[in-house]
Amino acid sequence: MQKITELSGTINKILCDATAGITEVPQGADLCPFCEPSHRLRRHGIYRRTSVTADAVFRICIQRLLCAATGKTVSILPDFLLPRKQHVIPVVAAFFLAFALQDLSLAASMVYATTIYPSRRKGTHWIRCLLRNEPAVRAYLASVLPRRRIPQSEAAPPPSARSGFITRARARLKPLLDLLRNGFRSLQDAFRFHSRNLHIRFARALL
Repeated sequence: MQKITELSGTINKILCDATAGITEVPQGADLCPFCEPSHRLRRHGIYRRTSVTADAVFRICIQRLLCAATGKTVSILPDFLLPRKQHVIPVVAAFFLAFALQDLSLAASMVYATTIYPSRRKGTHWIRCLLRNEPAVRAYLASVLPRRRIPQSEAAPPPSARSGFITRARARLKPLLDLLRNGFRSLQDAFRFHSRNLHIRFARALL
């Protein structure tokens, strides 16, 4: 199991520090999610994980905690990382900003987001992951924005079934991204906040 939690410091500082090992366990992050009543988890070593930024690749150490009662482990994941994704949230957010909101091509959107092996296939994978999670994301947004109606679709007619993947993806992504970034200065800030809270509330990754 992974816990997404906020660590102090800038992303670059945390990534540089984490090459030697993340030693910080934020308050509350070491509470057992498996047992009632909850208790403190104990440290259970680290594992290495690749993290890709806009212009660098890091091999960072992730802290693993253990529940002695159940034998289950919890990994402490910084909130700028996504479960099972190597690229940091600023890169992923930059891709969606370029692709869905600036209408750049898949290839151009990946180059806009990162210089490290920009791949159209990777961008397509991110799009499919976010659209697959759309029902959970909308349910989460409805729970955190209870006074605002969360529309299930745009007022404009949806693209026809014969439209290409790019057209259909943009038509679904634009209203979803507008909802996600509502109240935030940037899509990056919105992704970072909602990724952490979606995981806490629904045990689901943003994408």
